[in-house]
Amino acid sequence: MKNIQIITRQFCLITGVAVAGAIVNAKIAWGLTISLDNNAPTNGIYSYSLTLDAGESINLGDPLVFRNLAGVTNATASNPYELGIGFEADTADFSGSELTTANSGSLVLNSVVQITSDAGVGNVNYEIFYSDTNGNPSFISDIILGPATTNSTPVPFEFAPGLGLICVAGWLTASKISQNM
Repeated sequence: MKNIQIITRQFCLITGVAVAGAIVNAKIAWGLTISLDNNAPTNGIYSYSLTLDAGESINLGDPLVFRNLAGVTNATASNPYELGIGFEADTADFSGSELTTANSGSLVLNSVVQITSDAGVGNVNYEIFYSDTNGNPSFISDIILGPATTNSTPVPFEFAPGLGLICVAGWLTASKISQNM
């Protein structure tokens, strides 16, 4: 009977750790999305489109910044963006040029930002400010495909802290059960 109680407690502990790990590692679902057109550059031009959900907006002056780029030789934009501070070999800075709101349903803004580079495709960082469906200022900082250096070492998988906790809890549980038997 005692072994069943120990196993039940350990099962509850492992389940709790697993749920906590899933919550910690869950990605937040943003309404606004940014994507590299065709998932690849065309003639060295990386073109990006935005999708706003209903009620979201890009405001005058809202920044969109790409970082950790490689070999940038030009950057251009079309409404609702314009070239902000400018661009360097490793950054491109854009700024909202007019108020654009998705009034009902999603609004797709095709090829609003273009970055020219002869670098290969890799992960780059971007940061974008916009207004959410409640009119509150919102911010996204994430990774997207873009012109990047190719000499970085790829990571074969992402280590999830929750997974590590589950492994440790499982090992401790197995050790405890084997000691009680």
